[in-house]
Amino acid sequence: MPLLLFICIIVLVALLVVKSKQASQKKNAAKIKAKEESFWDMVRKNVTGIIPETAGLDFVLAAGTKDVKASLNGYRRLQTGYDELPVYIIAYGGDEMYLTSVKCPSARFMNPDASFILHMTTQNVEKIDAGNRKAAIYLKNKQFIAMSVESRIISGIEQPEESRKFHEYLKAFIEKVNHD
Repeated sequence: MPLLLFICIIVLVALLVVKSKQASQKKNAAKIKAKEESFWDMVRKNVTGIIPETAGLDFVLAAGTKDVKASLNGYRRLQTGYDELPVYIIAYGGDEMYLTSVKCPSARFMNPDASFILHMTTQNVEKIDAGNRKAAIYLKNKQFIAMSVESRIISGIEQPEESRKFHEYLKAFIEKVNHD
């Protein structure tokens, strides 16, 4: 009998520990979701502050990448003037995308650079090479920009849903560019 009581107490303690961990995980998930929502609210507010036309568009973060092939084919890289590859905020919807760079991005501060704003439409984009979460956008004025859109661009912010939506949008945008 004492052995059975001992086993019951151990099982009860184990169940309490598991329930406590589950509650803690739910609480942490809620905190992370609230943090990410306030982050995207900050991004929208800051971008629409310098580019009012982006109100109502979707947003995603992208990391600048190198593309030597484009340079060899006569295209000039759009330069941000930063020492390192930039992080971009892309606002997109319909037949247009707005891209602005962000110097020193973080989960707490995301201030777009008003001196680097690129408005891309199906009319001024020549072609887009996209695949494996990367894209190189070639403009008709022989300039290009290369980027990677993944689920994590900056520490502390996950964007799997935003990344997925952007890649779906980009596929449709590529179709429009190829048919114009």
